Amino acid sequence: MPFREFTFHENTIQLSIPENNHEIWAKLWGSSGILIEILHTIPNLENLKILELGCGLGLVGIYAAKCGAQVTLTDVSEHTLHHAKLSATATGVLQNCTFQKLNWTDSVAQEFLAKFDLILGADLLYLSKNLRPLVNVIQRTIKKDGSVVLVDPGRCFWEEFMEICEDVGVGIEVVRETNVRTRICLSKAVNVFLGGEAVGRSVVERVLKELKVDESDVGERAFGYCWGDSERPKQIKEIRDFLTTARRKDAKIVRIKKNGSQYKFKVRCAKYLYTLVLSDAEKAEKLKQSLPPPPGLVVKNIDA
Repeated sequence: MPFREFTFHENTIQLSIPENNHEIWAKLWGSSGILIEILHTIPNLENLKILELGCGLGLVGIYAAKCGAQVTLTDVSEHTLHHAKLSATATGVLQNCTFQKLNWTDSVAQEFLAKFDLILGADLLYLSKNLRPLVNVIQRTIKKDGSVVLVDPGRCFWEEFMEICEDVGVGIEVVRETNVRTRICLSKAVNVFLGGEAVGRSVVERVLKELKVDESDVGERAFGYCWGDSERPKQIKEIRDFLTTARRKDAKIVRIKKNGSQYKFKVRCAKYLYTLVLSDAEKAEKLKQSLPPPPGLVVKNIDA
């Protein structure tokens, strides 16, 4: 089995990467390098119980284990967990690692409830339908005083993720940066989601600025993406079409956000998220008043 060697801050990791395999789980995703740089700033990492969600090949979790933390690496793919375990063994940190298959839509095992000091994730926000299950897992597994750090390459679902966190009372803030380079990749956009006190916003801002490169070095390479055009929010251009959509039986919630002179309306249906942008305040108010009343449809105003 081929191994690739990575060294971060004098910690060397032997990573098992399958050859000629183009499945999602077999790739090394770039946000891992950024998450490792953030982990490096956390003091007393060896005293923490850590959960990595969607661990993939396990680079982040194995790095944390190399720093002395007790880490539970989880993924929906057993193939992924097999390679992560091989990497932990080759790196000499198997004793600090637990490997567990975890589907976010399943019930969380009793031994995972409110157990973890720190929850980590890299490149998780690529499917809209997975956002709410992801938030649910975070909510159920984190300790009362625990923390969350997620890194994502500027995908189109980040605002929806934040709105879901707000809906269920998970306190998350986002730090955004562009043109960030690590030894794994160059990313045009990076979002870091923070909850709890393990890592401060100012620390993350400093880390991202240290990794930032000049715009001219970026070229046309864009790292952020969404998984399939069918998963992207559907743009509606006419008010009447938005009202028709909002009156559907599967329409659950409308969110309204004012940003400068623009009003952004979003309606979540069973399969898709639909959006409408208006620049006329009077039309925006009329649309708001025309929306179906609760309890059939929940309407929320969100501060910009």
